[in-house]
Amino acid sequence: MNDDEWQNLSPLLDLIGSFVAGELGPEAFEREFLHSYKDDPYVWSEATFSVLDELFAEVESDLDPDELREAANEALKALRSL
Repeated sequence: MNDDEWQNLSPLLDLIGSFVAGELGPEAFEREFLHSYKDDPYVWSEATFSVLDELFAEVESDLDPDELREAANEALKALRSL
């Protein structure tokens, strides 16, 4: 991941991290993530887009809060490893 992509991803990492840490509830996370994801004009690399798109699908699938938190945690780990 290049520096520009990392910089653009930082707010989403913070959002996902806040949810995973329990600082943000599931409803607020869903609302903020969907808004950020849908309105983001940045063109992500294929690897980053794949992780974000998978998390988007999980958010849209109405998982229970624990399952959603686990999906977000997995996405956070994957994004940090890119």
